[in-house]
Amino acid sequence: MFISQHPNILIIIILFLFLFYTDLYPQKHQLYDDMVHISQYICANEMTSLNKQPSVWIDSLFNYTMRFKNNDISETLFLLTFVTLQYKEMPLKIPIIEKEIFMPLPHPHDSLFNAKNKAMPKLFFYFSPVNKNDRDKYSHFFGNAFLSFNIDLFNLSKFMGIFVEYFEDTFKVEGAVDLKDIYTNFLGEIFGRNISENPNVLPSKVISSIDILFYMQL
Repeated sequence: MFISQHPNILIIIILFLFLFYTDLYPQKHQLYDDMVHISQYICANEMTSLNKQPSVWIDSLFNYTMRFKNNDISETLFLLTFVTLQYKEMPLKIPIIEKEIFMPLPHPHDSLFNAKNKAMPKLFFYFSPVNKNDRDKYSHFFGNAFLSFNIDLFNLSKFMGIFVEYFEDTFKVEGAVDLKDIYTNFLGEIFGRNISENPNVLPSKVISSIDILFYMQL
């Protein structure tokens, strides 16, 4: 599928999610308030005690956010995509003038943002080498899950194929190919489809399906 194969897809997903922003958050301050609430939960002792168990941590975060959003799957995935982002702005290079700009992203105040990032598990996959930092994989996972849950992927793949190539060629989005990103995107897609059929499925159920031999090559 196109989404899972494209290395810079998270940047495109973030832009694409803004199309849903008005419908999900008609009052703009509500997204900020929600991000503050979930970020504070991530920093709580209850969660930091789990950050060496990424599968337990992500399930706990997902379940808590689901309860917070009254079991609205779409709002939960949308919120978690932004809450788990590791950066506050996105670099884009404007064509012709070759000027780099930084697109601001929604985030809680700086001290909470930094504390949240530090409190998140360093690993995403169970078999990640302990010296790796995979905190950015959580937003990949939830962003792809959101799109997969909300949009017919057959039509989306065709649309995104045209849109992403045009966008990256025009705005020169920076980013290197990361096989772990590609595989995380794929797992997010699977989770989005599975939860649309079974609302009780948890992220760890999908993530644990990873092929150990495949991951050892990353």
